[in-house]
Amino acid sequence: MLVSPTEHELLPLLSGRAMSHILPERHGADVLVVAPGKGRLAIQRKTFPDDLLASLEDGRLAREMALLSRTEYPVFVIEGQPQWTADGHLMAPWASRWTQSQLRNLLRSVWWVHGVAVEYTANIEDTAKAVLEMESWFRKEVHRSLLSRPKRINRDSWGTSSRRDFASFFLQGLPGVGSVLAEAILERFGRVPMFWTCSMDELKTVDGIGEKRASALWELLQ
Repeated sequence: MLVSPTEHELLPLLSGRAMSHILPERHGADVLVVAPGKGRLAIQRKTFPDDLLASLEDGRLAREMALLSRTEYPVFVIEGQPQWTADGHLMAPWASRWTQSQLRNLLRSVWWVHGVAVEYTANIEDTAKAVLEMESWFRKEVHRSLLSRPKRINRDSWGTSSRRDFASFFLQGLPGVGSVLAEAILERFGRVPMFWTCSMDELKTVDGIGEKRASALWELLQ
């Protein structure tokens, strides 16, 4: 992980997993992560409101977003918790002309025009935590969070759970069975094979089930 020399406050908070380098700046970023076969995760950080609004007014933000958008995974981190007046104006004497609606639309444009994801953090320590999380997430070979066993079963447009939802939820409760393997079992048999009415050899034809796992599952439901 490479960090721009201008981010001297952020660098020591990254658990020794980063080094200072000018390369991120060439991509409009403060932090750059390169993963073979995936490309570049480029992260631009702005404190809010001072740095964000100053960079907007002097043109830096437009240039940075244009560069950032050329990377495979661009992220814009907004750091800080602004205060607003009752009528939606920013509580900062030099920037009180900015409204909450204007700034929201600005960040929507960052996403819509440049395809840059926007994340929010509370302070620099929170930013460092988010950067480390993003690096770890980016380096994963697969991302299955949306497929993992939910705390609540998903419901269809009629408000009821499908049989497949229940089947997948049930299978993920078995030892060693995650979301991907549950779907593989359902795809192979079209149902939950209660009491394993299939043979042991048939069970081992499911992608991801070997001899050891097949034996453990078989014993559980016999």
